[in-house]
Amino acid sequence: MFIKDKEKLDFALKFSLANKAKTYINQVKRINKLKELIELFKKYALKTKNPEIIDLCEFMKYSIERYNLWVSSQKTARIPKGIVYHIPSSNILLMPFYTWIPSFLSGNINLVRLSNSIQKKEIENLVRILDEVLGPDYQYSQIFFEDNSENLHSSIVSMQCNVRIIWGNNNTINEIKKNQQTNASLDIAFRTRFSAALIDCNYYLRKSLQDKERFTKLFLNDSLNLSFKACSSPHIIFFRGNKEEFATTKKDFLKLLSSNKIKDNFESGIISTENLLKTQKSIIDKKQNFVDELIFGRLFIEKSLDEFSRMNLKDLDHTNCIIRFESIKDFVNSWQKDIQTLTYLPTDNMEFLKKLKNELAFETPDRIVPIGNALKFDVVWDGINFFEVLTKQNISDV
Repeated sequence: MFIKDKEKLDFALKFSLANKAKTYINQVKRINKLKELIELFKKYALKTKNPEIIDLCEFMKYSIERYNLWVSSQKTARIPKGIVYHIPSSNILLMPFYTWIPSFLSGNINLVRLSNSIQKKEIENLVRILDEVLGPDYQYSQIFFEDNSENLHSSIVSMQCNVRIIWGNNNTINEIKKNQQTNASLDIAFRTRFSAALIDCNYYLRKSLQDKERFTKLFLNDSLNLSFKACSSPHIIFFRGNKEEFATTKKDFLKLLSSNKIKDNFESGIISTENLLKTQKSIIDKKQNFVDELIFGRLFIEKSLDEFSRMNLKDLDHTNCIIRFESIKDFVNSWQKDIQTLTYLPTDNMEFLKKLKNELAFETPDRIVPIGNALKFDVVWDGINFFEVLTKQNISDV
């Protein structure tokens, strides 16, 4: 249900609290309704020519598979936590649904706050489709709402929820926790993180032009689709190799990136304009004084490992770093713990990646995936399994 005013939100919340048993959707029905939703979302995506909704459908399908596997692995019964309040970030339009899906599968009542910074029309259209699938009996258990009253709605929901999930930068999270008290037994915050790509120069240089073009396309899929806005988009590119290998690989890779036609001219123009505005602001604010490469309006700047180790990763909002290394020891000593995802080119030396993972120990990134998979949302994020934290163990003799 899509809600805009406080009175309707108050009613929906009271109705859900008073009718928990009636609004509860059993496991089989939840899965069937999500499957039905996938088909209707696909039709809508084709009608509106929106590939991001197709990606969302793929995540729903994947989530059902993972949920079934998770349920079958449980030795004791688990039940929903209750009311889950989601505060999604504004950098990804469909983030409200990505955070909602695992919680819906887990059987919870869900309230999702929509950021005032996003265009809500698309969300509203998708919620209407969701309401069709849920029917009148269950609409009040799945609520997407606006908050235009100085966070009044958020404060009300925060006091009633059992779990609160916040997505955003550190300042946003601290502000919410300070000004919106909660009775939730679990308050989860996914803060600002950064990501990197790893390219083995020797492996790259041995590949054909066709393979290299495929690699750059995969890299752009990880980066350009969301204009580097996602925390899992690679803002850092590590090149493993000697100086000569690095110089050749870097020149070739950046040339292919610049010439890639992954987007049409209109879409590329929009992305480049957005990036150029960030670049311009960084230069005006004196955060950046020189430019090595400018690709799709985005700065690409070479840094040494030592410079990177002392770098404030917040500057990666407008810049991509290119860094060369040779030894695992130097790489590990310069690593920054706020790197969430590390993508890599599938290489004939996978033992290197295994050793790297062991050497990083407690600072290992939460995700190590092949290039091209950075933006794939998962039911495990930042090391947290949504199905585990959004349900509770039920110990009963009856």
